[in-house]
Amino acid sequence: MSTVVLKTNKNHGLKILATFVFLFLLFSDVVFAGSLNLAWDASTSSGVGGYKLYYGQASKSYTSSVDVGNTTTYQLTGLTTGSTYFFALKAYNIARSIESSYSNEASATISATTALTADFTPSTTSGTAPLTIRFTPNTTGSITTWRWDFPGSFTPVVINTTPTVPTVTYSNPGTYNVALTATGAKGSVNVVKQITVIATPAVATQQPVATPPPAAIRSAVTSSPTAGNFGLMAAYGFEEAQGTRVLDASGNGNHGKIKEAVRTKGRFGKALKFDGVNDWVTVKNSESLGITSAFTLEAWIKPISIRRGSIIVKQEPNGTVYDLYSYEDRDLPISSFNDGQGYNTVSGLQQLPVRQWVHLASTFDGVTQKLYINGVEVGSIQVQSGLVKQSYDVLRIGGNSVWGDYFRGYIDEVRIYNRSLSNDEILKDLQTKVSPH
Repeated sequence: MSTVVLKTNKNHGLKILATFVFLFLLFSDVVFAGSLNLAWDASTSSGVGGYKLYYGQASKSYTSSVDVGNTTTYQLTGLTTGSTYFFALKAYNIARSIESSYSNEASATISATTALTADFTPSTTSGTAPLTIRFTPNTTGSITTWRWDFPGSFTPVVINTTPTVPTVTYSNPGTYNVALTATGAKGSVNVVKQITVIATPAVATQQPVATPPPAAIRSAVTSSPTAGNFGLMAAYGFEEAQGTRVLDASGNGNHGKIKEAVRTKGRFGKALKFDGVNDWVTVKNSESLGITSAFTLEAWIKPISIRRGSIIVKQEPNGTVYDLYSYEDRDLPISSFNDGQGYNTVSGLQQLPVRQWVHLASTFDGVTQKLYINGVEVGSIQVQSGLVKQSYDVLRIGGNSVWGDYFRGYIDEVRIYNRSLSNDEILKDLQTKVSPH
């Protein structure tokens, strides 16, 4: 703090007590290039009318000045990016007839700060349910978080600390306002765009047909899988007209047998409805179901109630070797596998909705285990062991005989791969009906 006595031409003195902090730059994400925010402490003296800010590109040599008035902050514009400037203040009296000596000097180098902006480009803005959209952010400035709001989706809020391209699937018709909020150190900006999802056109109901004889079944489903289904070990669309047999569309002959579950309208065509008491589908053990080092488990499900329920389980006498659950102990979706030392489990962050179709997928590539909901990754873990324990027990859909865990609701479009599918492949599967290959 300094005391400065100023003399007028008539030798009348005015004492101004001016206290200044060392000036410093306040960078803000919304400050444009070539500008600088400055701040200082106010004088505690009476009779101070305001301040003049002096500056230049050499220390103690000020070539410009601006009367900032009686304020303690000022944004100075028109500066040269990359140059270093030196600043000092003078206080003046109310009559503007007397100025103090300079305050202490401060300096700053002007950086090319870019304004904070937010925008994004959806891959489409309208379409038929289920509608899958990629959202590409277009932002500028120093951003610390990107918050996405996806109303009407299973993942309504996604927050990232790096720019990512989220993919969201809308299962229900409606108009949704998608928002992106970009936040920096000193503020945030946002943008909202509208997405329109229309109902899927009604499909005419096919008349039931007689179950084909075993020879016809073999000829229909034993063709080699296409390149797009490489590694597909079992696939069930539950499109059989009647009977308890479930046909494997992968071509590997892993057919199943229904216990109690009933056929009904599904996500695509038909599905099976499980009562949560004693229903399941049993598939005998086979070499193709003996996954060893990588897998993908997928299914469309529509839960009726929130309760423990297994969707896909490869059993062993006292446990499972790989599984996919709609709800587990914390009522969250999970997937796990047994590496011989114990279970590796990845879980979601939110409960699945009831009475709404949801696509579940779990992948393991030998290192990372992931869980997807409606094509969006919701959880991942790193795994120490890259091997899956072997089991010679059965595969079950909708329940299991180890812990019970009977699922209550609808299951459709079940797929099992012996490799880890990419996000794009999962998105393709969730929009594609299981069909014989």
